[in-house]
Order: sequence, then C-alpha cells, then structure tokens
Amino acid sequence: MRRTELVNGNRYRRRKVTFEEGLALAKQNKMPFLESSAKKNLNIESIFNTLTTKIMERIESGQVDPSNHPGIKIGSENKLANLLADRDRQQVTL
Repeated sequence: MRRTELVNGNRYRRRKVTFEEGLALAKQNKMPFLESSAKKNLNIESIFNTLTTKIMERIESGQVDPSNHPGIKIGSENKLANLLADRDRQQVTL
C-alpha cells in the first residue's frame, strides 16, 4: 500500500534547503509541498488538512478501503459525509 506523504520545509528562519529545492523535490515525487514554522504557527494546520484531504481522496476513489486499514478509523458514515463536505468547502493550498 502506498503511503500518503508531503514535503514539509521546516526551520523557516534557519534554512538548510531553499524553497525552490523543496518545491522541486515535492514535484519530482508528486507530493504536496508546504513550508512551516511551529514558532510562528505557520501552516501547521495546513499540513494536517492537506494530509487528511489526500487520505480522504484516496478513500473516495477506492484506492484505500478504511475497513481493511488499521491506521484509519472512521466513526459513523454521517461523520465521513460531514468531513467530506467540510473539505469541499475549504480551500487547501497544495
């Protein structure tokens, strides 16, 4: 089973890798790219929203069956429907 991943540029103020290098790595591996800073609370929530969105897309497309995957726990079907609707109302920068 393929993992859901993203490239995260951390240590926003003390760079070891440029934005362009991080973006190129993400594109090369067909993954989303975000820069973050826990200290400045920059894109922390977006990281989780992006990963959750990708996982839900894989569930919707049939690539992942949550009932056969120990790492995915979903409550009632109504909860899943509400999560999907909320996701559709939000814009996540990838």
